Amino acid sequence: MKLNSSLKVQFIGSTHAPLVLASVEPIFSEEYDSLTVFNIVDGQVKIEKSSWQNFGDVSSWLTSDVFGLTAARSLEAEKAIQKAFDAIDRADMDPKMIMLIHGELREVLKDSDPFWPRWLYYAEKKGVLR
Repeated sequence: MKLNSSLKVQFIGSTHAPLVLASVEPIFSEEYDSLTVFNIVDGQVKIEKSSWQNFGDVSSWLTSDVFGLTAARSLEAEKAIQKAFDAIDRADMDPKMIMLIHGELREVLKDSDPFWPRWLYYAEKKGVLR
């Protein structure tokens, strides 16, 4: 059923929005298109029109204001890395806690993640990994 045959309206809603947004960059038109962001704030849906900007690849979209991540990783990986950074900043970390954090990192980071060299250096320096 058409609401009005003269209208040419298209709406794209996506849970994989970084991929969609990176793919749309070459054809996005400020004249016809818009980027609307839905966020949950205090249990309520907040709707904001966002200004369009090309960010290039998906990683750059994930770390843009649109998504607000600090890195192109899962939220679980971000939390585990933050826990690891907190451990690195403490001089009195218990070796058992270092091993627990290491296990969490293993669950959420791929072997080639750029965080590994930093963490492995720290854990080896603390005598936990050899």
